[in-house]
Amino acid sequence: MGDAQVDGLPEQWVAPERLWRFRLPSNGVGGVAVSQEIVVVSSRDASDKADQFFILDATSGLELASLRYDSSLKLDYGNSPRATPVILEDQVLTLGAGGELHAISLEDGSVRWKKHLVRDFEGVMPLWGYSSSPLVVGERVIVQPGGANTGWVALDLRDGREIWRTPGRPGAYASGLLVDWRGEPQWIGFDHQSLGAWDAVTGRRVWEIKPDVGGDFNVPSPIVLEDKIFVVSENNGARLYQLPKTDDPRGVPRGIAASDLLMHDSNSPVRVGRWVAGIDGSLVVLDPQNQLALHARWEDPTVHGFCSLIADNTRLLVTTSKGVCILLKVSEQGIRELGRTVFEESEGDMLAHPAFEKGVLFVRGPSWVDAYQWNE
Repeated sequence: MGDAQVDGLPEQWVAPERLWRFRLPSNGVGGVAVSQEIVVVSSRDASDKADQFFILDATSGLELASLRYDSSLKLDYGNSPRATPVILEDQVLTLGAGGELHAISLEDGSVRWKKHLVRDFEGVMPLWGYSSSPLVVGERVIVQPGGANTGWVALDLRDGREIWRTPGRPGAYASGLLVDWRGEPQWIGFDHQSLGAWDAVTGRRVWEIKPDVGGDFNVPSPIVLEDKIFVVSENNGARLYQLPKTDDPRGVPRGIAASDLLMHDSNSPVRVGRWVAGIDGSLVVLDPQNQLALHARWEDPTVHGFCSLIADNTRLLVTTSKGVCILLKVSEQGIRELGRTVFEESEGDMLAHPAFEKGVLFVRGPSWVDAYQWNE
């Protein structure tokens, strides 16, 4: 996934202007990562036998460094990496669909350390490949091999040395969220069967919630809304949980609302102001302050199937798999379209999450990654 919560989406519609294009050897589904004037995007080589990651200058689109390693896979939806890279101050963490984890220096593009979630930690690769981005907590990077004794593993960010491992189930596809709860760092995420929280210092599981109906793929990432958690899945719909109070001895969230208006297997919801928004055949905006009541619905023939959402406090940027980009305003009065554009058409769907940084939209097409300046 890309960064779904941003600042500074345009107040009014002005057609974006393309700044640069970088050609990629193949299509992919991994989100575009942007930080510190650096863009990182994943791909596969033309022979489909190796993963490739490209580090680009965000201003010019020029290639600064790249990583290539052999990776033999045969997955649905292609074999390219799924997880969005994580850019840090002086390095970037990348994860391939087969479990290849690399820490790459942003100074010279060299590999500082590498691990393999299956070979090094007896991990169980999910059916459609490893997809959740690594979590960084201080000097630790936390990954989800999904093994019986290595549900999660913490590594030293400096050299990849193992710090702890904790038992667990096979992994999910959604990326987790870091929270500070009761003064301790925790992350909230999924495994193959349940939603849960884990202690980031020790790896101990703090709580788990199994849904009423099994079989969810657990692809959409959760959202933390102050003291609540919002999740959505294809079999159990949208759910809102109240996080436990600090003096609660059980410490397990309780369900406080549910809705079947959002029941999707891959579109991640976003927070927009006081509401949450998601895609399920149309754009649906729910009110978490009113039992997930429907605030607004927006129908459009282009908004169906897989879509990516980027939001700030009042606006939504919707990018469809067919390359239509729509800017919407969400208010008490409902949803209003501000404008739209169609990215250059090319063969194949656009399934990678874009990124928005400092007025520039970075979007990945079937064979390219583009930067668009959004002038107001």
